[in-house]
Amino acid sequence: MTKIIVLGASGAMGKHVAQQAVDAGHEVSVMVRTPSKLPASWRDKVKVHKADITTLSANQLGALLGGDDVVINTAGLVSDGDRFVTLVAHIVSGLETIEPANRPVAWFIAEQVCWTLATRGVADWSCR
Repeated sequence: MTKIIVLGASGAMGKHVAQQAVDAGHEVSVMVRTPSKLPASWRDKVKVHKADITTLSANQLGALLGGDDVVINTAGLVSDGDRFVTLVAHIVSGLETIEPANRPVAWFIAEQVCWTLATRGVADWSCR
């Protein structure tokens, strides 16, 4: 059984990814800021780590991720630009604190940015 941790599992993409991992029979952990946003049906199926990734040091993050086989990041929004890049870099820094032989495989999944061109060629990021 593969040990998988999903970062940002309370978001739309994270919920979908975590549910697929649970349904496939993996040992699943999730890291979220707000556990109450997780589906009630998961309470007995996943281990929940309540944490804000951005407030953890690289060493703290590495300690949380080091016991897993796979890390899947769904946290953050691509549309946040530099803030998203900083988040991903921080997660990578945390992973780099883990000895290479023990380092989990890491996947970074980001939802597509949704935008339309408004009149006068100005990007409208709301997609409403």
